Parts: sequence; C-alpha cells; structure tokens
Amino acid sequence: MSTDSEVVKNRRLRHRSLAVVLLLVSTFALAAQSASAASTVKVRTGVQYTVDGGAPQYLDMYSPAKPMAKMRAAIFVHGGGWTGGTRTEWAQDAQALAAAGWVAVTIDYPLNAPALYVSEPQDVRAAVGWLQHNARTYGVDPARIALIGSSAGGQLAALQATTGTGAPGTTGRVKALVSWSGPMDLALLTSEFGCLNQQCSYSTQWSAAMAQYFEGGCLPASCPDRWAATSPIDQVDAGDPATLLVNSSDEVQVPVEQLQVMQQRLSAAGVPVTTQVIPGTLHATAYNSTAWPTTLAFLQATV
Repeated sequence: MSTDSEVVKNRRLRHRSLAVVLLLVSTFALAAQSASAASTVKVRTGVQYTVDGGAPQYLDMYSPAKPMAKMRAAIFVHGGGWTGGTRTEWAQDAQALAAAGWVAVTIDYPLNAPALYVSEPQDVRAAVGWLQHNARTYGVDPARIALIGSSAGGQLAALQATTGTGAPGTTGRVKALVSWSGPMDLALLTSEFGCLNQQCSYSTQWSAAMAQYFEGGCLPASCPDRWAATSPIDQVDAGDPATLLVNSSDEVQVPVEQLQVMQQRLSAAGVPVTTQVIPGTLHATAYNSTAWPTTLAFLQATV
C-alpha cells in the first residue's frame, strides 16, 4: 500500500511530466508558427540605397515570398538619439508587415556625419526616392508608401513626410506617417528640459542635449532657421499625409506635449491625424506590443 507521501510524490511526478509535455508541445507549435511566417517572407539584406559623404548606406527589405503587383510599402526609420541605433530595430515588425502582404524596408543612416541635421534627413529622403524609383522592380505601388519612425527616427520620418509638395508617389511624398515618440518641435524640446538657449546636460537633459548635438551645437537663438527647418511642426501644410502619433503619457525622453502640439498643427491644417497616448513612461519601441496593433490597423486603413 502506498503511503500518503508516496501518493503526493507520484502526483508531483505526473504533474511535472505533463508540464514538460505541454512545454514541448508549445515550443514546437511556436517554432512551427515562426517557420511558417518566415516561409512567407523573403528578406534581402544589405541593399545599398545611397552614398552619403563617401559612405554607402544600406537597407534591408522584407517582402512576401509570393510577390504581387503594386504592393503597399513602408519604410522604417530607427531611433537612437540621432547618433545610435540600427535598422534591425524594426526587423520583427517589418517581417510581420511583409507577412501581411506589404513590402517593408528598414534603413540605416549616418550617425557620425559632420552635419547630422543635413545628412540624416537627406538620407531618409533618398530612401523614399530609391523605393519609388525601384517600385516596379520590387512590385511596389509608388503612391502607397508609408514612413514609420521611432524616437529620433520619428522626427526624421515626420520631417520627410511633411516636407515638400505634391501628391503621394511624386518624389519624396508618401501616403501615411507613423511616429512613435518622435520630437516634433526641437526648440520646444530643449525648452521643456529648461535649456532652450544654453548647453543642455547629457546626464540630466539627455534628449535636449542630443537635439543640440543633432543641430551641430548651434542654439536656437543663433540658428533659428536651422531649428525650424528640422522641426516637422514647422513644415506642416494641408497636403501632408494621414498621420498617427504615439507617445507615452509620462515618458521622460520625449514629453507628450510634443505629440499634442503636432496634433494641433496637423488638425489646423486639415490633415487627418490619429493619436495614441499610452499610460506610463515607456519610450518608443519599448511600448511596441501596445502600439503595433494600432499602427497596423492605421496603415491598413490609410495606405
């Protein structure tokens, strides 16, 4: 006859065995799901799209394994305070978008150029132009391209989306814009951190200090035209694309006021604008799981 302790021990062994089986089944299911998703997507890595200051700039392209004609496309611009980051930041979302039938492009841009405020916007524009120019080669509809950026990449994406005139499909013009925690008014950003026309601290005012670095160290009072030319809010007009702005309510890096002032400017110009304010302090891709479903729905509805 089994003792009570033996019964308990046997039950624990059975439970552990069942847990192991369930874990193995779950692992195999997830692996099969990932393999299935990967099998539907073709990835091209290290494609050169421009040369900046003698340095080639590269992109990765994710597209359906069975391409169609005139597919919608999106260009992803990574964050990193204008001096860091890599195009692989957006790899998972780009693959998900490609699995949904889109062409998704993730780009690098120069992080140590002599004039970041010139080179980085110039290269985002080059990426849009490259995809439009090669649209037929990759099965893309040049009039149905979106720009998506996070943090500094959100500023760069928004700057390109709001700059220039013309309908989607004309050089550099896109159909939709998504910005996650993107600074929209750079002078306001330094003002929010209390260092509008003085050197900001990298230790206590990091985002504002990085904005000053991006502007080449010239403060707004001395270079007002430069700061205005690189602030998306100052480029807005009625011809700009439908926009989704996302921000956390209490994040430190990019205060939610940046979203609010851009929303007001776009609305005043008659540009369709959607916002998502996420409770808490998470910044940019840190709130991916919450922002991505909204982003995907917005893209599907507007592009």
